Amino acid sequence: MFHSMRSLLFIFIFLCPLSAQSNISLKILHNKDITPFITDIAKLGNKVFYEYPYLCDGTVEEYSPYFQEYANSQKGVAVLLFDDTELIGLAIGMPFKAMHESTPETAEPFTNHNVSAAYYLGDMVLDKQYRKKGYGRLLYTNFENTVKSMSTFDTMYFCKINESNDHPLKPDGYSTFEPMWRKFGFIEHREYTFLWDWKERDKAQVSPHKMIYWSKSLNKE
Repeated sequence: MFHSMRSLLFIFIFLCPLSAQSNISLKILHNKDITPFITDIAKLGNKVFYEYPYLCDGTVEEYSPYFQEYANSQKGVAVLLFDDTELIGLAIGMPFKAMHESTPETAEPFTNHNVSAAYYLGDMVLDKQYRKKGYGRLLYTNFENTVKSMSTFDTMYFCKINESNDHPLKPDGYSTFEPMWRKFGFIEHREYTFLWDWKERDKAQVSPHKMIYWSKSLNKE
C-alpha cells in the first residue's frame, strides 16, 4: 500500500512541469497507452544507441517493433520525459518472463531460474544534453516506484554491454554509467551473460556483443 501511494505521489507531481519556469514534464504509461509514443521512443533509442558504447547502426523502423513489445505486455511500463513536446528521456520495461518470451537470447543465463517475480528494465536512455542534471534519477525513481506499486515483483534486472576500454571509437572523456547504477542499488552479475547481435556503425556486418546482467532487490528500503 505504501509503495502504491508513493508511486501515485510521483505520478501526480511529474505529470506537470517540474517548475513554473521549466518545460520539463514526465508521463507514466502502461501497456497499450505506450503505443502512441512508439515512434518517438524508437527515434530517441536510435539516437542514443548510436553513441558509444553501443555504436548501434540501426533505424527507427528496426527499433519500433522491439519497443512495441513493451506496449504489448500486460504489465509493460514506460516513464517518458519531455522538454515541451520533445521526448528527451525514457525508462521502459516489462516482466522478465515476458522479455524472455519475446527475445529468447535474453533468457539463456536463467534456464534453471524462476523469474516469475522479476521485472526487466529494458532500456533507460536520456538525450546527451540533458545528462548530469538529475533526470536519470528522476526517470529511474518513477520507474521503480511504478513497478513496486504492482505488488508483484521482488527483483529488478537490466543488462548492459560489456564495455571495452580500448575501443577505437571510445570518445575522450567518456564516463561509464556503472557508478550511477550502483548508487541506485544494483549489483553486477558477470556470471549472467549472453550474446546480442547488432551491426556497429563502423562495421560492415552484424557481430555479437557480450551483455551482462545487473539486479536489485525491490524488497529493500
